[in-house]
Amino acid sequence: MYGTYAKVHSIQAVFQWADGRIEFECTYHQLDGPAEDCVDDLIAQFDWLGKGVKLLIIDKPLPVEYCPCCSSSLKRFLAENQYKRLFYKSWKTDSTCCIYINPKRPSLALTLFLNQEVIYQGALHLCGYSLHYTCSSFEERFPISKRPSIRTQATRIIQDIMNIWEPGHILIETGDRQNPYLIENFELPKCWEKLKGKKLIGNVNRICLVVSIFNILGKISIGVAFTLGGTEKNCNPRYLAW
Repeated sequence: MYGTYAKVHSIQAVFQWADGRIEFECTYHQLDGPAEDCVDDLIAQFDWLGKGVKLLIIDKPLPVEYCPCCSSSLKRFLAENQYKRLFYKSWKTDSTCCIYINPKRPSLALTLFLNQEVIYQGALHLCGYSLHYTCSSFEERFPISKRPSIRTQATRIIQDIMNIWEPGHILIETGDRQNPYLIENFELPKCWEKLKGKKLIGNVNRICLVVSIFNILGKISIGVAFTLGGTEKNCNPRYLAW
């Protein structure tokens, strides 16, 4: 549902497979007819598909968001294997997330298991002036801000992922990749702070200032030109969950 609690203006239903592939989608707007008729038509879609189709309803109206690259509207749907977290009865006891922290480089990797089956993998590393996260479904760059520390910003990204997946067990490893050892707390090494002391201006990598002074009709005017080199951001749909 899109809009506010006081007024929902549209409803979107996304029908997808367990691996994340979208089969088709239906969007109903208030111009299409009364809300009751839209809901009835949506229920009819489930009757047509048959029994056993899992239904997931977002619990609050959402604002309409657009991709910053192509300006197309963003859909809400589940990433690959997210349905297992929602519908697997023993998720809390059978799911485990293993996080490996590289002790020498600003990078880490995580793997999520469900009964020995790998259902999700992701990696985060420091890339220029951004934190670059990749997984099987998408990748995203998070521009680094001046505060808090880079390690704190990286920790928040991983915490967000943990909040989404809610694994029953979390194991944190570091040391030699071939023979790592367990640690109790998620603590990133100081190598993540290698940008410390360098000037950060938002998410801008390079800035060039050119000042030209012209004497026009006895008046001085100053022209300022900026050349910005920001971090590229891939045009990817924003998922309901990673």
